[in-house]
Amino acid sequence: MFSKPKGVLFCLVLLFFMLINSSLGKAMYVVPDKESSSVKQGDPSAILLYGGYDNPQEGRQELMTLYSLIRGYCSKVSLVRIDNYRSDLLDNAQYVFLAGMSQEQVRTDIGLDLQKFSGVIGWIGGGIERYANYGLMTGFAVDGYTSKFAELHYPFRLINRKVGESLLIGQRGLTPKLRSLDEQNVSTYGSLSDGTRSYAYALRSGNVWCVATFAKEGTDSPVFRDLLSRMFNKPAETPRVFVKLNQVSPFIDFAKLEAEAKWLNGQGVPFIVELRPIFVNTDLPQMQRYYQTLQHVQEWGGTPVLGNLLGWKLPDEWQSDISGYLSIAGVDTMTPAKLMDASLQAYLQNHIYPVAFSGPPDLLFDPELSGVLNYFSMYVQNGAWQGYSRDMLPEQTWKGTFIPDITSVKQDIDNIDQRSIMVPDLTQAEQPAVLDFDSTTEEDRLHAVVLHLKETGVGFVNLGRKDSRVTFGDTHIAVSNGILTVNDKRPADLSNQVISGGGGENPTAISGTNKRIKQTMYFVLILAGLFVGLFIVAFIAGKRINRKKHVR
Repeated sequence: MFSKPKGVLFCLVLLFFMLINSSLGKAMYVVPDKESSSVKQGDPSAILLYGGYDNPQEGRQELMTLYSLIRGYCSKVSLVRIDNYRSDLLDNAQYVFLAGMSQEQVRTDIGLDLQKFSGVIGWIGGGIERYANYGLMTGFAVDGYTSKFAELHYPFRLINRKVGESLLIGQRGLTPKLRSLDEQNVSTYGSLSDGTRSYAYALRSGNVWCVATFAKEGTDSPVFRDLLSRMFNKPAETPRVFVKLNQVSPFIDFAKLEAEAKWLNGQGVPFIVELRPIFVNTDLPQMQRYYQTLQHVQEWGGTPVLGNLLGWKLPDEWQSDISGYLSIAGVDTMTPAKLMDASLQAYLQNHIYPVAFSGPPDLLFDPELSGVLNYFSMYVQNGAWQGYSRDMLPEQTWKGTFIPDITSVKQDIDNIDQRSIMVPDLTQAEQPAVLDFDSTTEEDRLHAVVLHLKETGVGFVNLGRKDSRVTFGDTHIAVSNGILTVNDKRPADLSNQVISGGGGENPTAISGTNKRIKQTMYFVLILAGLFVGLFIVAFIAGKRINRKKHVR
């Protein structure tokens, strides 16, 4: 049928093409490296300067929402009242934001410092016209104020919104009417209309961004989040979220927690598990079952984070009794540091590895918790602001990766058991944020929201693959490139797995980077195959040449 050389050549060529066809027919998935969060990219820091508001309580809520959103992009954000401003605050900052300034007197020192500032200036709301003499209004003007704006038109960078979308906004206080004077050098983002005339929602002139209005919630909240991503030069990409199960403690229904963890694992969705601090004897049967459950949850894709103490109230108020828990053996005082040390040690001894801290944003301002916060390089927000904050100068501010909560939601059209299910209103370019669910009582909502997000193409971020560090006493838990170590050693129970093994950000999709890697490997494989093929052909052809001509 074939001569021996031809038969060998045919088999080799056939094997080569089978190899190529097999490789091209498979989708190679490389876990996306989302480790380079905004904190990693240049490690920016910011100053948030604020003035007074007509409604102090509502104004403070808006300020704290603004703080959390900015904090998601920066490793450090200092909160400073304009009265407490000092000239060196901007020295090490790359961003400065000003809010609530419309009724404040002009500060010459602030004006001069802003004039010299080479970073990004974000002016939120009114008052910028008072600083026009300091070069902050090049190419645009403020044509007075109005409270009649009712419609906002904005060019979203979205996959689940129209490119240009009109939104009805609620009643606002006096809002500046921003107008561009130089269309070539001033960029306009969106427009506000009072029914008769339109003005800019936001303008950019050089390093100055001026935003007419901001609300802590409402239809325009996604607009501001999208605009903020532009200020931080974040490219548009698939919307991404963290899924978090809250209220995990020894007193919950373990079977329900396991069921939710298994379901998320089956959906390819990694998730966060917020653990309550515990201070009980680990020999109790209930505690052993609790630890075993958490070990399984880790195996199914759950990344543990340590929640705040239940005894925490507004600043400096600690209960002498931690509700729902036994007394703390061997702990002589109820200081936050001793409580957290005991809790971290208890979890670690039972092969549970918290990689971050979790709590409301208020805790960032509590001086009693400053030592505890320094244990952690990552902070996962849990819930809205509860009512406490204070000025924090740069030297007092915790530095690390802050992951904000999603504060605005829209109502999905689907109903489950006649109950409305709320789903997040996500923009395409904002930072990944946290979606919270109760670990045992929100099964319907969890399933509905996760399935909805998967259908709309939203990605799910794996917190366990983000670089982090937890240090307490002589112990440190670290995650680097998805590998967890304790005191620089890989725990034996994790030797064959990556912590929070799960589907990465979107197990069913290949990112642009992965596609380029795939294409490059195909090219290299084909090139190598051609060289091998030519070598084989040359070898067989040489065999047919008269050997007498080559052998003496």
